[in-house]
Amino acid sequence: MESGTLWAIVILLFLLSMIPILKIRGSLTTIARVKSGEQQIKVEAEQRKVFLKESIDVLAKSIIDEQVEYSEACMRIKILIDHWDSTLHSDERFGVFNRVYEKLENHPRFGARKQIDKRFLRKLDEERHRIELAFKDDIKTAAKALVTLLAA
Repeated sequence: MESGTLWAIVILLFLLSMIPILKIRGSLTTIARVKSGEQQIKVEAEQRKVFLKESIDVLAKSIIDEQVEYSEACMRIKILIDHWDSTLHSDERFGVFNRVYEKLENHPRFGARKQIDKRFLRKLDEERHRIELAFKDDIKTAAKALVTLLAA
């Protein structure tokens, strides 16, 4: 066999042996990208949990310091707990947030209040104030329990 032909065969075999190596390298690169993406998702989820926890803490402390309307805080806390740790809904210490939410969930909020007749809105506000008064002690107790839980 001629040396030129022999070299051509050697080069061809070398190139053919590189194909699996390049495929493996591409697969490893893809795996690294997927792992990096998974890690980014975990970091973002953890950041979201921290934000939710801090938001709940601020609202609970605002209840204790009487800086927020109890009904509004209960509505917000209930929704934040839905996303932060929904198992807390089965904890009776925090059941008041669900009870207030259930009583007020159909009341218009934010911009929707502007579209309501003033007399009807006044009646809704009176109902909301009665609910706040009825649950005031339970709301404060639950807020204190939340602050304690979140500090742990």
